[in-house]
Amino acid sequence: MSLAARAFGLAVTGLILSIGSAAAQDVLKVAIGQRGAWENSSAELGQNQGIFKKHGLTLEILYTQGSGETMQAVISGSVDIGVGIGTHGALGAFAKGAPVRVIGGTFTGVDDLYYYVSTDSPLKSMKEADGRTIAISSTGSAGHIIALALGQHFGVKLTPQVAGSYATILTQVLTKQLDIGFATSPFGLEAVEQGKVRILTPANVVPSLRNQTVRSLIANIAVIERRPEVLSRFIVATRETLDWMYSGDPRVMKAYAVLLGMPEATAAKAISGATGGYHPRASVEPTRVDGLDAIQADAIQFKYIPAPLTAAQMADFLRLPADRQGATEMTGDATLRPDANLRQLPLVDAARALTPFLNEQAPLSEAAGRLTDATIQALRDSGLMGFYMPKCFGGSEVWPLEALEIIEALSYADASTSWVTMAAQVSMATAAAYLPPSAARQVFGTTMSIVAGQGAPFGRADMAEGGFRLSGKWGYGSGIYHAAWTHTGAMVHENGHPRIVPGTDTPDARIFIVPVGEAEFQGNWDVLGLRATGSVDYAMQDVFVPEEFTHRQNANRPYQGGDLYRLGISGLSTSGHSGFALGVARRALDEIAALAVAPRRTAMIADLGGGEVFHQLYGQAEAELRAARCFVFDVWADVQAQLQRGEDMTVRQMTLLRMALNHVTSVAARATEFAYKYGGGTAARAGALQRCFRDMSTATQHVTVSPWILRECAKELLGLSKGKVWGSRAMVEPSQMVRPTIVAAT
Repeated sequence: MSLAARAFGLAVTGLILSIGSAAAQDVLKVAIGQRGAWENSSAELGQNQGIFKKHGLTLEILYTQGSGETMQAVISGSVDIGVGIGTHGALGAFAKGAPVRVIGGTFTGVDDLYYYVSTDSPLKSMKEADGRTIAISSTGSAGHIIALALGQHFGVKLTPQVAGSYATILTQVLTKQLDIGFATSPFGLEAVEQGKVRILTPANVVPSLRNQTVRSLIANIAVIERRPEVLSRFIVATRETLDWMYSGDPRVMKAYAVLLGMPEATAAKAISGATGGYHPRASVEPTRVDGLDAIQADAIQFKYIPAPLTAAQMADFLRLPADRQGATEMTGDATLRPDANLRQLPLVDAARALTPFLNEQAPLSEAAGRLTDATIQALRDSGLMGFYMPKCFGGSEVWPLEALEIIEALSYADASTSWVTMAAQVSMATAAAYLPPSAARQVFGTTMSIVAGQGAPFGRADMAEGGFRLSGKWGYGSGIYHAAWTHTGAMVHENGHPRIVPGTDTPDARIFIVPVGEAEFQGNWDVLGLRATGSVDYAMQDVFVPEEFTHRQNANRPYQGGDLYRLGISGLSTSGHSGFALGVARRALDEIAALAVAPRRTAMIADLGGGEVFHQLYGQAEAELRAARCFVFDVWADVQAQLQRGEDMTVRQMTLLRMALNHVTSVAARATEFAYKYGGGTAARAGALQRCFRDMSTATQHVTVSPWILRECAKELLGLSKGKVWGSRAMVEPSQMVRPTIVAAT
């Protein structure tokens, strides 16, 4: 290393790590701000694990006090790569002619950050922080832009103050040199647990930041032009290291704890998210750089750049290495390829091929009050009991448009089979995506366990050491007879009172993944329709559930899997219910159409008021169903494109999804009622037509298709819900959400 570089290193932190033999290796000098931050640790952990060496690389690691110092090292040529650089600051430096370019992402979104004050601070909300000082690591860092954005979001003027490392920030807050500090898990959590500080707000309350790659990998343009192949290997090795870091290998947390100098249990909170912030795998993907338009807009607003850059300038700024295309293979985004044939849908074909078999099994399932074992096995064998599951657990992780067709096809064959499948897929997929890696591997690592139950927070979970004591009674546990684990909702209580999630006004509602043996089935399944779903009530009493086997009810940042899981529970279930209504209605209309033209049946239909009246009503039902289907698929096509860009749904998209579901359910109910009425004696007897009528009538009672939801949609369309977010059943204020992700325009 040059004398200038050594002097720079000593001026910054005096800490330079060169790990591993350089023999037959390409050496890369890497500067990293905030040593120990989870997303910045892949270089040191991967080096120690031998991953970079496997790719012919030796890293010389320089730790700095933050993004600004790291970028100066890259600009000066003292190092080759900078890790964790504020993307807005990098854009500002580039616009001024600095020889820096973005070569990848370090962190997308701001789910990892939280802001805190000393326990005795008079501040109860960021809205009260006008004129207060707020910590940033360095000028131009990601923390700097986030602090400015927070002030704008809450309508207050904050004074950013350079404070250095997380440890230094904490000291300055406790000694009253700073009003508001910030950190990322696991930093500062011991102080929170010890009652020294309290969380004021998570950073993700700012809507514009949620889909931005706020921290990036940068390199000097000279390195990019001289050593492109070496940089590509660096990205590959970084991705491989991150995959290992999220694999559940116990060596990861041991190594990370050593790097931090913390106990393993504390280190593990980097990804378990005790503050509500965490580091899902998708957010640290190095081949991902999202939200550049929003980044540029914010950079202009906060005076990082004076005016928009041209398309050519932005293309020059973003220099992703040649291995970028590998990202689609890793995240499963095959449909992003322009040449992808969306009509090659083998799981849709598999669902349709099961129609004759499911027709035979339907009456047997109804008689048993649950699906037959043969039906469950057929769903497993065909891959249909894993269509929404992450690929890392053997699932297909299909996009919503394909899922709609799968559920539609299964509903056409047998509504109960479809209902159990789609309910299980929501419960299984969300557990697989949102549980921390170690817990998810215990549930799905050796077999694709079925998870089912009731996610509404009807239960009570009292905080206990290492987890919760869960008690309560839950209704309508669809498919629970076939499950190995339950998906069970409850409100968390602390010291006898509902726990309020730090930084919000909302109680802590969680999903608990519990072995089904802990549940007591009530056996009370005596219903009009969907008889084979076995949606019995169940109860639990004082069952201990480790914290890692829980996730927030409105989680939408996965530890495992890709951008599909931005949908959250509400989005995934909305797709399932929409496909369900389409399939049942289609079957009912096909059944009555076959009756209408069958020999000796036309007179019967005429006697029931048929003839021209029947033709008119049948035509109307067909038109309404086909139009409703177009509405559903049109809205979901728009949402799918949004997800494939790595972006969350907008509030308007969620409104239209819920409106489309409500509408198609109403259309399907009318269609099945019409078909039943004109089915005469055939419809009165056991068979497909009667079953469609009973099943659809029962499905209309589900809360997701209630008139209340439709009224909420109307309010949003009329502009009466500005600034609000979609909760599970209504639009609410952002402060009432743990992790607000879908916010109405103001």
